[in-house]
This record gives sequence, structure tokens and C-alpha cells, in this order.
Amino acid sequence: MDVWGLPGPAAFLHSLKGAVRDGENIVVGVPETVADDVLRAVENCLQAAQWSIIGPFKPEARNPLEDVCVELGLGAHERASRSIAALIEAVTDRCLVLVYGVPGDQWAVWHRFLEEYASACRSRELADRAQIVVIVRGIPIKQLPRSAPALTCMVWDGVVGEADVLGYAMNALKSGTRHPPCLTKVISRTVTALALWDFDLADRLIAIDWRSIFSVSDLRAVLTAQTSAVHSFTWEAGGSGTFDGTFLRHTASLLAEGDPEGQVAMRLWAAQASELFPSLELCRRDLVKHMRGTNRMPASPHINGEPVGDLAEVEIGGLLYLAQMYTLPPDIVRTAAKYRRLRNKLAHLEPLSADELYEFLVNRSH
Repeated sequence: MDVWGLPGPAAFLHSLKGAVRDGENIVVGVPETVADDVLRAVENCLQAAQWSIIGPFKPEARNPLEDVCVELGLGAHERASRSIAALIEAVTDRCLVLVYGVPGDQWAVWHRFLEEYASACRSRELADRAQIVVIVRGIPIKQLPRSAPALTCMVWDGVVGEADVLGYAMNALKSGTRHPPCLTKVISRTVTALALWDFDLADRLIAIDWRSIFSVSDLRAVLTAQTSAVHSFTWEAGGSGTFDGTFLRHTASLLAEGDPEGQVAMRLWAAQASELFPSLELCRRDLVKHMRGTNRMPASPHINGEPVGDLAEVEIGGLLYLAQMYTLPPDIVRTAAKYRRLRNKLAHLEPLSADELYEFLVNRSH
């Protein structure tokens, strides 16, 4: 599945094209880990729109004005003048100048240049203007420019959400594995909870033995061996980011640091709980039907001396109590005990093991 066709990334590129159409100069701030992918996507997006593109190029001089003049092919006279006004005057056809990989020690100079250029270029008609698009990698968000007239700053943060990664994982698992649908859903939800905005990590998780996804120790071993762990928790290094409105740390970063607060285990639990609590409730209702069908249940059963008005409203623990009290068939007692054990683990924020998941989802029986 093409990542850039997913809702979040596609909306990001749509906004970029809209800003270009409006004549904006654009700064795109991205973490180191996705910079190359974003550059390719931006370049393809602009080419598909059939704009005249110069670059992408990496700055060579320590003077942004000199770099841009050289890329535009301006003569020695225009370069010698060394002024933004002269640059704007020298351009006679609309074009996009795509810049990538500004070194960190040069970013402050580029920052000032872009603000000055955006302010000055408004004196020129859009049809006769060069627009500058800069992909800035690994620069902290607070160091990026604020949006201003003729200058738009777009930040790759909060772009990818759960719907994007969940759809991506579901598609990959359906086309690449033969898991039963119920197990595929839980694996996909867990991959999403662990990968967050990182599609490369999602690919790695999908490729490994699915049982390892549900074990923190296995995940630590696998990810340490297969990925270059992100040791920094900063956004610019790819170690943290916003996911569906919540600022989170990258799973590989957490595991590399030992995850002292158990956040990875909580992500496993949250993914399971969202899928399994509804399934357990449906199983509880099915269990009630089986208990009623035995003809061993009295019309007015009691739990700890209290009458039960409606068996359908009794929790799983109460159903197990009744199944044992009224000597219901062993398979019903075993099933009730299993459901109580699984629900108790989830209720105490403890994720299920791969074997427990498989036994519940795939070998479910009464």
C-alpha cells in the first residue's frame, strides 16, 4: 500500500500543493528518520502538478543567496549584486526552487534569508516569481520559522494517525498472511499501537513472528537486532512525536532505554483491550445462553445470598460461581473460568500472551 495515499500523508501533500498554488514559500520541518521519504514525496507531488522545479539541491556555499542564484543559473552580474531585491528582479518566470539538507550550522542564516525573501518577493507578480521550498531535516520545531505572509511553515508532526497505520497494517497482513480475521484485527491494532507514526517499524513488526509482537522481551530483542534504535527522545531525531493528538515516545527509544515505566506493555494492553473487551462481552452473552439451555439453572438463582434478577446481567465471575454451584456441564465451567481469567488480566492492565490470544480467538468453543 502506498503510504502517501493514506489520509494523513495525502492531506499533508494536498496542503503543500495548496500553499504553492497560493504563491507561498514553504519550509517543511521533518525529523531525520523520515526526511528522505518526505523529500521524494514532495518532489513527486510538485512534479505531478507540472510546476517548473529547480533542484532539489543541497546548499554548497555558506550564503543562501549565492546558492539560490547559482541554481537559478543567474549570471555573474546578478550574483555579484548579492541582494534579495536583485534576485527577485532577475527572475522572469515562475519556478519552484527545492532545497534539501541545509546543514544545522547554516540553518540560522537560511532562516533569516527565507523570512527576508518572503517579505520582499510580495512586490513581484506570482507569474514572475521564484518560490522557495525548503525541506529542513533534524532541526527542532522551536527553531523553525513562524508562518507569515508569503511564508508557510509545515511540520511533519501529527500527520500520521491511527487510521493510517491501522489500515496500512490490515492491508499488509491480509495480503501477506493467512491469519484468521479475528487474530488479524488484534495483530493490526497491536502493530499500530507499537509503530505509531513509523511505517518502517510497522513493516518490521509485520515481518516478524506474530507471537513476538505480544512479548516485551521478544520485542526488545527483535528491535535491537533489526533496527537502529533511536536513542534520543527528541522529535527532530525521530524519538517522539504527536499521534492522534497525544505526544508519545517512539517504541524503539523506550525499549532502548529499558522502558522503566512499562509504557510498551501498556501499549500492548491498550491494543488488546480495544478488541478483546467487546469480544469477551459477546462471549459472556453466549455463555448465558448455554447455561440457560442446560435446564439446571433455577428460575431464581442466588449469588452470595443475593437473588439474581436476570442472568444476562451477571458478570463473568458471577457466571462461573453459578456454573460451579449448580454443577453445570464441565465444558461450561471451563469456559467460564477461562473467560474470567482473561478478563481479570485485562481488567488489571495486563496484556495477554500470544498463546492466550490464540486459544481465545481461534480455538474458541463452549
